Amino acid sequence: MMFTRRNHLLLVVALLFSLSSSLSVSSGRAFGAQPLPRSFGSSVTISGLGSGHGDGLSQWGALGYAVSYGWDWTQILDHYYGGTTRSSTDPAQVIRVNLLAMNDKPFTAVVQETAQLVTNADGGVGRYRAVIALETSPNTYRVYGRSDVMDCAASATQAGLDLPASGWRLLNAAFVSVSTAARLEVTAPAIDASTNVVATLPGVCRPDGVVRHYRGSIEIVNGTDGENRTVNAVPLELYLRGVVPQESIASWGDYGGGKGMQALLAQAVAARSYVLTEHRATYAQSCDTTECQMYSGAGQRSSLSASVQPLEDSRTDAAVAATSGVVLRNADGSIAFTQFGASSGGYTAGRNFSAVEDLGDNFGANASHSWTVTIPRSTIEAAFPTVGQLIAIDVVERNGLGEWGGRAVKVRVRGTSASTTVTGDAFRAALRLKSNWISIASGCVEGPRAAPRITNASGFHPMDPVRIVDTRQGLGGTRLDPKCVLTVHVAGAVGMSDAVEAVALNITTVGTSSAGFLSAFACDQGLPSASSVNARTESPVANMAFVPVDNRGDVCIFSGPGTDLIVDVAGWFGRFGDGFSSIEPARIVDSRDGLGMAAGVVGTKSVTTIDLAATHRLSGQPTAVALNVTATGALQAGFLTVFPCGATVPTTSNVNVVIGRDVANLAVSAVAANGTVCIYSEQPTHVVVDLLGAFGTGDTFSPVGPNRVLDSRDGTPLDPGQIRVVPVGKTTGSVAINLTATGSTGAGFVTAYPCGGAVPGTSNLNVAPGRDTANQALLRVGAQNAICLVSSVKTHIIVDVQGTFG
Repeated sequence: MMFTRRNHLLLVVALLFSLSSSLSVSSGRAFGAQPLPRSFGSSVTISGLGSGHGDGLSQWGALGYAVSYGWDWTQILDHYYGGTTRSSTDPAQVIRVNLLAMNDKPFTAVVQETAQLVTNADGGVGRYRAVIALETSPNTYRVYGRSDVMDCAASATQAGLDLPASGWRLLNAAFVSVSTAARLEVTAPAIDASTNVVATLPGVCRPDGVVRHYRGSIEIVNGTDGENRTVNAVPLELYLRGVVPQESIASWGDYGGGKGMQALLAQAVAARSYVLTEHRATYAQSCDTTECQMYSGAGQRSSLSASVQPLEDSRTDAAVAATSGVVLRNADGSIAFTQFGASSGGYTAGRNFSAVEDLGDNFGANASHSWTVTIPRSTIEAAFPTVGQLIAIDVVERNGLGEWGGRAVKVRVRGTSASTTVTGDAFRAALRLKSNWISIASGCVEGPRAAPRITNASGFHPMDPVRIVDTRQGLGGTRLDPKCVLTVHVAGAVGMSDAVEAVALNITTVGTSSAGFLSAFACDQGLPSASSVNARTESPVANMAFVPVDNRGDVCIFSGPGTDLIVDVAGWFGRFGDGFSSIEPARIVDSRDGLGMAAGVVGTKSVTTIDLAATHRLSGQPTAVALNVTATGALQAGFLTVFPCGATVPTTSNVNVVIGRDVANLAVSAVAANGTVCIYSEQPTHVVVDLLGAFGTGDTFSPVGPNRVLDSRDGTPLDPGQIRVVPVGKTTGSVAINLTATGSTGAGFVTAYPCGGAVPGTSNLNVAPGRDTANQALLRVGAQNAICLVSSVKTHIIVDVQGTFG
């Protein structure tokens, strides 16, 4: 049957969820709220916040507080290290640093360009340009020296070094070096260790060919287990000159006209306190990588023939000098274990110090504040080989601090063979993620969050429509695999408040792999027994949904079939918004017979103006209206877009026009100041518009579901002309419902209206055999706290309540 005329009705009914393999509402049964299904394609997208463990000072946060908030270094330290006090320590004390690149190497070569090296292997009598300590047995070294050239002797062996032609002279045939009392030492005492002529400092030849120059002395020792180690022994303040520019960025000192120096001063104090709490081994307090804290000495050259590149900087040198000897102490007087990291992500972890919100971390140049990575599925399966083929990744416990519920404390990886639960730190390490503050956002999401948000009655804030998701173009996500969920962050986005309670979304499926359904819902609740869109393979399908927002500002969209997804925002619900007043549904535009506009098909890329004041159906000045918009008799496939007149035609859509089919959708649109709304038609078609109500003064909205209140498949279908009374719950106002027709015996239409009144000359739903059709409606609740349905053909009907106005 053709789309109903003015004496007919089109019913909007929400599609019943089915767990059948066809994902068709007509072939399965309703089911209760379920855990979210999980599935991954060839890769998994993980979003994250911050970089590092997140405890203590955030280096980017320190810079943000210094530059953007004007804090000095003492304020920065007090913020991150609560409960500590500033104190002093001996700045001349020696720090011993294990040079990890040299661990267990058979020999250590030290060079110096002006023959100033001295070693206790020969009692300190010689002066050398190169010294080699070759381990011949645990604790025992054969030591060689030469004064003519710098030589790293990359392939040194005892036989080669002992050859007269080698140029090396044996200084000690069996020097015993242990980790405590006796140490084999190579130093350059004639060189002032504080010199800025870095090339004159002792240089250690690394296995990669780089020569690293260090202040202080080089020690070659054995540990308690006989392990061969190379150590740099250096006074504390000189050591920090090699740490601070590696842990922070020296140029930060220039930020904000020099304000960034405060971040470098804070870093110097944190690094000084941290190393003094380190006790890594009997032979060294610390090491020279991020396993301890980064330390690269004073400079390096890429080879013996290359020039030396300084690794220190005058700005970080100044920060060290300005805070000389300053440390942080705990209440008991011990030096505080002042861990720090690159970026907190917006909240510190709260392990060794009280967790604090870190506003400074959201600094413009901080690329680690928020990030996204896409990891091949095979990589995850290789990292967790016991699980087999990956099915799901669930963050099962969080620390409760900040966005998404905070950092991942426990992560469960589930596969076809097994499930394993690891700490968030272990998951991070296994996949080499920046931090453990993560959200699995690859189209499949985590299970229900800790505490569903309590939504409040709220008013509507209309917007010029805006597109926030188009997976065809990578906007807001990528194409969904079957049985996957897309997480859409809405709080604070595109003009919405952070305190948004619910959103009005137009959801469109495109390029769907099979017939099926989609459901939009608050992510902190399980998959509901209700649906939002019925997808078809042959054409795009759209439907409006009022969706509650979860406790982190997200909504979730589950898709049974694989599909691309488009999501447009028409407005949002929150405090101080507009109430809703429903009317008896009334037809105000029908281009087929000239109602409300000139008769005839609207043209290609045309704009039709609807003067709401002229309908005499609305009092006052509404801010938005609820319209049921139908395209019928289309000459070309295209779309309709509803928007406030006077605005630029938005890059959104409301109705997807199909040749030979009547297609309807609820449109909620802001109203222009002159009381008009406009409809843009991309291709020629007839347009029919029914007015359902207006936003302005009226009732506030309370999202309640979606909850299923009718599924006629559990009883009997609607016969032609039969009126079905559907209680929707006690309310004094209106109800937002999603209506679905399925199992129709013929082409026809369904009408929804307030019980107790006459059947209006409008429609909500066009039905056809073999097709599940859904649409949303806003209706006043009639007698018996119910709405009434009538159909022109025999069909099953499903009704899902999305919320009430009252």
